[in-house]
Amino acid sequence: MGPEVLFKYVNADEVAKRFAASVGVDVLNLVKSMDEVQGEEQRQMQKAEQLELTKQQGQFASAPMNDPSKNPKLLESNDPEQREIQQQQGTEEAATI
Repeated sequence: MGPEVLFKYVNADEVAKRFAASVGVDVLNLVKSMDEVQGEEQRQMQKAEQLELTKQQGQFASAPMNDPSKNPKLLESNDPEQREIQQQQGTEEAATI
């Protein structure tokens, strides 16, 4: 019987506390409660999810469909400031030709 099966039926938190008490060790703030362990696991999972989302955002940002040189429709913007910049760039390009 492996540790996974054992912990399915035995409260590991209580086992650690009783063992420490049997050898005379004060367990106050020594053994993490199950709530503390679960909270740490949740925080680790959230960090891993955030890291994965950050990776995905980087991949999305570098995708060819988001590159104006490969997707000219990106240049057609509804943003007035962006249109002004595009018009200025267009007039500069026309002046150099």
